[in-house]
Amino acid sequence: MPSKRVGVISISSMFLLYAGVRAVVAGLVLLQLHGFIDFPELQKAVQDIESFLTDNAAAALVPFSASGYLYYLGLMGILLFVGALGFLRERHAAPAFVAAFLILYVGLFVNFQLINPKIWHLIICAALFAVLMWLRRGERSSLSASSSSLKSAVAQDLAQTQ
Repeated sequence: MPSKRVGVISISSMFLLYAGVRAVVAGLVLLQLHGFIDFPELQKAVQDIESFLTDNAAAALVPFSASGYLYYLGLMGILLFVGALGFLRERHAAPAFVAAFLILYVGLFVNFQLINPKIWHLIICAALFAVLMWLRRGERSSLSASSSSLKSAVAQDLAQTQ
């Protein structure tokens, strides 16, 4: 396995884990918010989100309800998860899903006109995405070179047998 492929697998796996945590936590807090489950730790998360949204409502370009905010976070997790799977499976659409995740992430900072420590999550994700794209480009060119040399070898074998 080429070393670039190991890098793609490593970063994609990190994205899968991060995305899974985002989506699952958003889903659990949504369940708590709507009364389907009842855990004190999750109730604290609901209160923190409601407090954050209330405190930042005046600055928000688009106000969110707690439910809308959690659906938004869940969507971000799903997009990153699908994108990471796409990178693992070498799908062309993978970068679009990760880019959509990053755009939604930036959108939160723009919407609330607020910079907080979570900006580091965004910066790290963007840097890892850039590395992933670089690795993928190199991986694709080495795969296409291997494919071209294989095609040449097959063509030469066919020419020799005729």
